[in-house]
Amino acid sequence: MLKYVIIFIWACHFDDDNYVNVAELVRVLKKLDPKRDWYLGRPSTMGPVGVDSIPEKATFWFATGGAGFCLSKSLLAKMSSYVRNGGFEELGEFLRLPDDVSLGYLIEHLLKVKLTVLDKFHSHLENLDEINKNDIHKQISFSAGGQPKIMKNVVRVPEEYIVEDDPQRFRSLHCFLYRKNCQR
Repeated sequence: MLKYVIIFIWACHFDDDNYVNVAELVRVLKKLDPKRDWYLGRPSTMGPVGVDSIPEKATFWFATGGAGFCLSKSLLAKMSSYVRNGGFEELGEFLRLPDDVSLGYLIEHLLKVKLTVLDKFHSHLENLDEINKNDIHKQISFSAGGQPKIMKNVVRVPEEYIVEDDPQRFRSLHCFLYRKNCQR
């Protein structure tokens, strides 16, 4: 019988409506030691979140899931006893919080590992068109943007495709970042 060994040093989460600049993500992660505890991401709140619906009140930061986040192998190992066998779902139900906020509670409050804020992660909760065009290649992730019928919140890059074929501008963004690999 064949057995597969999966070796990883980082685990990153991105929503299915994110564009991930993998080259920049790899460049950033290579600079960090995965044997240390790392919780990388970007908050979307102006301050830490407070939870007072539990016996032990807590305040903590959390990385917004809509922008993506990464966890080091060391941190994942420390989290395992809390998350295995449905433990993470139970924690979220107990806290009555969304999964990204529950994760922040687990990591920052229970494990005492602080969020390392990287402004290279971008969610739909910020104005994506304010990202300087010259800095786009230095960013890790971009969310799909706001609600299309209300406001178009997209990264400002040259339009390579008509809006109907590229509503989030991700194909155009890819062409902007990787001109040689752009398939038009």
